Amino acid sequence: MKLFATVISLALLFNNGAVADPSRKLGECEDSRGKFRIPELDGINSKPIRNCQYVSNNNKSLCETSKKVKRRCPATCGTPCEHQHSHSPNEHLQMTCDANDALYLEHIQEVEKYCALVVDGATTCRTKCAQPMSVLHLFYRDVCPEMEKNETYEIVAETGLCHDDHYQLPKCDDKRGKFAIEGEDKGRNCQYVRNKALHLCDNPSVRRKCRNSCGLCS
Repeated sequence: MKLFATVISLALLFNNGAVADPSRKLGECEDSRGKFRIPELDGINSKPIRNCQYVSNNNKSLCETSKKVKRRCPATCGTPCEHQHSHSPNEHLQMTCDANDALYLEHIQEVEKYCALVVDGATTCRTKCAQPMSVLHLFYRDVCPEMEKNETYEIVAETGLCHDDHYQLPKCDDKRGKFAIEGEDKGRNCQYVRNKALHLCDNPSVRRKCRNSCGLCS
């Protein structure tokens, strides 16, 4: 009876596309079950809908060439498990002014991973990027203003795409009314920037206030 149950369990495991690794603990870096589309197989004499068992048995090189396979088949590809913490209010107050603080480093890693599209020129800021950026903004501003800022954080902040307020995504509209601009002799508004002085969009403060006029809306 036990042998029959074991055979059934193994059959279910492989039919679902999960690849077992006896050296791993249950639930640790498990492969996705079932089939999924692998874009790298499109257009070449192969079915693009495959599972992790196919990768393990027939095409292990996909672990190097396909980000999707690496993400969906971590046990097969040896991809490290991702740990994602949930952001909470006042999380910036839980970090210390130490570049080696574990929670601080975790936010830096999230920014470097999830804000890569913004660094590469994207014109929108996704939630996974906006959240750690917001936490770090409050941390640098309110907790450790003298601390040297992370380079990737500064690049993303410079774009003006990610809202400064915690948990809020950037609104794609212009600020109403006039505001002071460094180098200008009087207050200006976004209409002035849009119609007569687009060069002012090089100023991060102007970009944040005049997102639409500066062409940052998707």
